[in-house]
Amino acid sequence: MVVVDLGGAYYNEQLIADYRSGATVHELGDRFGIERRTVSTILHRNGVPMRRRGLSPEQVDDAIHLYNLGWSLARVGDHLGVNHTTVTPPGLLGVGPNRPSSGALGFR
Repeated sequence: MVVVDLGGAYYNEQLIADYRSGATVHELGDRFGIERRTVSTILHRNGVPMRRRGLSPEQVDDAIHLYNLGWSLARVGDHLGVNHTTVTPPGLLGVGPNRPSSGALGFR
């Protein structure tokens, strides 16, 4: 087992067991006080197959609504408990054009 030091191998084993029991990487990040990417790294380095989770039809409707209200994809993703890359830009769903990113508008 590859260990990323979270205070001992027990934490890595527990994280992996919790993931295999159905916890999401976001939940595990919150539970262990680490970034979601760190959770993914631990799982990947230990050969744990990652689950791919898309959005339910209700979540897609919610995402479109929030995006149309002006929410960023990152904010919509956080609200739905998924990465912003999971939230397909609504323009690709035929809802309308994608807005430019805040960085493209000069906001940081």
